[in-house]
Amino acid sequence: MAKQDMPSNADRRATAQGILAMCREVRADVARIEHEAEALLASLEAGHEDPVKAPVQPSQD
Repeated sequence: MAKQDMPSNADRRATAQGILAMCREVRADVARIEHEAEALLASLEAGHEDPVKAPVQPSQD
């Protein structure tokens, strides 16, 4: 690879910062999903006060 084809340190730094930002977003998404899953499990364990009034209909995909 020729020297002119090598990315600059600024380009490498910008790429690394972009990757770190994506990692932070993924980490936040995982934390949100874990929180929602825990809430769902707690809801299922506690049960529901109101019964389901109509059967679930399959999607029309």
